[in-house]
Amino acid sequence: MMSENQKLPDPKRFEVSRATLWFDHFMGWAIRCGGISVIIAVFGIFYFIGKEVVPLFKPAAVAPAGRFTERLVPAVLGVDEWGEMPFFYDGSGKVVFGLANGARKELELPGLAGLSVTAMSFEPLHQRVALGLDDGRVGSFTVTYQRTALEIMPTLTEEPWFALATGAGPVTAVSYGDSGAGRVIVARRGTGATASTAVLRLGVKRGLVGKGKLSLLGETDITGDLTAEATLVRASPNGAMVLVSSANGEVDYFMADGEGVSKRQTFKPFGELPPQQMDFLFGGVAVVMTGADGQQQQWSLFRPDEAGERLFGETKTFPKLGDGAVIFAASQRNRTFLTGSGKDLSIRHSTSGDVRWQGQLDIAPVLAVLDAKGEHFIAAAGEARRYSIRDPHPEASWPAFFGKVWYEGGAKPVYQWQSAGGSDDFEPKLSLMPLIFGSLKGTAYALLFSVPIALLAALFSAAFLPHSVKRVVKPVMEIMSSLPSVVLGLFLLIFIKGAASFWPRRIDVMEVSQAGKSEKIAGYVIQETERRDAQGVHQEIQVFRGNKDLNGEAFVFIDRAAIQATTRPPSILLVERLEYGPAIVYPVALETPSGRTAAKANNFATTLDSLLQQGKSAHRKLLAIERKRLKKRFAVSSF
Repeated sequence: MMSENQKLPDPKRFEVSRATLWFDHFMGWAIRCGGISVIIAVFGIFYFIGKEVVPLFKPAAVAPAGRFTERLVPAVLGVDEWGEMPFFYDGSGKVVFGLANGARKELELPGLAGLSVTAMSFEPLHQRVALGLDDGRVGSFTVTYQRTALEIMPTLTEEPWFALATGAGPVTAVSYGDSGAGRVIVARRGTGATASTAVLRLGVKRGLVGKGKLSLLGETDITGDLTAEATLVRASPNGAMVLVSSANGEVDYFMADGEGVSKRQTFKPFGELPPQQMDFLFGGVAVVMTGADGQQQQWSLFRPDEAGERLFGETKTFPKLGDGAVIFAASQRNRTFLTGSGKDLSIRHSTSGDVRWQGQLDIAPVLAVLDAKGEHFIAAAGEARRYSIRDPHPEASWPAFFGKVWYEGGAKPVYQWQSAGGSDDFEPKLSLMPLIFGSLKGTAYALLFSVPIALLAALFSAAFLPHSVKRVVKPVMEIMSSLPSVVLGLFLLIFIKGAASFWPRRIDVMEVSQAGKSEKIAGYVIQETERRDAQGVHQEIQVFRGNKDLNGEAFVFIDRAAIQATTRPPSILLVERLEYGPAIVYPVALETPSGRTAAKANNFATTLDSLLQQGKSAHRKLLAIERKRLKKRFAVSSF
């Protein structure tokens, strides 16, 4: 029996309080909502990725965007940057500009009065029309556009004429290349057995005042280097190369530089048949050629071996064109080009070899041109049509991402990732294979080390670790496993990079010999890059050399091949200054109120270190004083 003093158990002791039930109910819904939010977030991430990735694989879209009623068959067709005002030139003394409203505008070329133009070509990068006359002279004029709030204003600028000393008869083919620093004109004169071909090198001679005068630096007769009559002549947009095709199918490559014109290579892209079209692409190191049967190829400069000279070789074969005259227009901003024959046109990308768009027009154009932005093209055949282009990612395709690509300047097709754009120095290289295999390789190496360590650590902690230690280690390991390793790696990377930025670097003294002179440059290497030019690939380093007040620039680029020797003198110092940034110096002496200590003295290092410690101590004291004064000031203000 139960005693009288013994209390009965409270029947409500197992009842849960309302607050606990409410909180449990709330957390249950919070967890459900959190789970749903995570699912929605994951699907949102996939939607965002799909939204960004899917357009990469979409082809280009072309749509009619207007017409120009100007009825003439031009020999040269150009257009402004916005693709709104094309110009037509047929060799007369005027240039006709077409307006979207059907009107026309004419501008006279007074320098052509009484002259007979027998050859023409158009260089879209500088909007330059090259001309050849029946009296053996060559020249050019440029077309510039200025946009105002109401209209686009075109302007014609005539350039000097140069008389050919080579051959006789009218100029029958001409091409112009301009790099800014130097220019080149290649011209064919006459026809048949008496035809001759010459290369003119031009330069700007500057005086004390004014912009300078364009003058002839030299003329080189290259007729003797050809084995047959020239059929096509092309100067590269950078003014460094000349290509000449001959009637026997040969294409000769000439280099034009400050030393003259020299023949470098002869090749036959289509056997014994000459190409009917030959034009350079953006960058000036690759050329697209089309044979008489419509076969289209790309030939690019590359080194067959590391020590050899860069020569032309076939790097791409594009789908065959139809019968008829070939139309070609290269882009001025990337590797795409417009080509076709008859009414069938296509937009192709030279790097990936992909056909971005293919379609048929309602006219059979004889000429076409792309605007500078690559957003429109104009096709003309007595009547001109304007078309808009929608292709935001022309370099993206399945072959570009997952296949081997033969990039300009490369000796063979490769898998390569290098996200950049522009000329062949910085051509986008978008292969994902190096990233995929690099990730798999990094994962395999990580598993090779982590799996044995993880298994042994788990076995030791479960069976052999003392209980007192296990109570601490096990929760720590569980907490670490809950944190993403990527986040931990990111924090570690930030810490290491941050520490490295404050860690003093060793100063190298490099003996550099370049441009016929030698000098010593002291500093440390920031990064290493590759630089490409007509002579090939150069390994280049960026060096921080400080002393901006003396050198004007704190950084300098050095060709690795120009470095003759490198030393690390123990006496050189990197000094932080309040003005002009760091200085790299050889110490001479320390001057203090107590005296002068020469750098060669035995106590120089200890004296310098002592002064630095005193400076740090004084700096800390000044900071402490400033903090006290700031606290007092804030205390008075708040009172």
